[in-house]
Amino acid sequence: MGELGVASKTVNKCTATVVATVKSGQLDLADTALDFTNLSLHEAKKLEMESQVRTLELEAELERERLRLAALRKKHYHVSR
Repeated sequence: MGELGVASKTVNKCTATVVATVKSGQLDLADTALDFTNLSLHEAKKLEMESQVRTLELEAELERERLRLAALRKKHYHVSR
């Protein structure tokens, strides 16, 4: 049961990280209405790709934790039977 609690907390932490990152990004967009006039097309595309990579990394980390939590729950279910 202890492992399940730890996994649950980890999933919650990862979810909070994703939510915080999105909120931070939204605030940045609201505060500084991205001025692309000073960026070259290459620089703008680079920023876009970096943001996409970060998003995918966070989503992958969250998915790994969800799978871990599911495995722990499955194990706990079989142990308790």
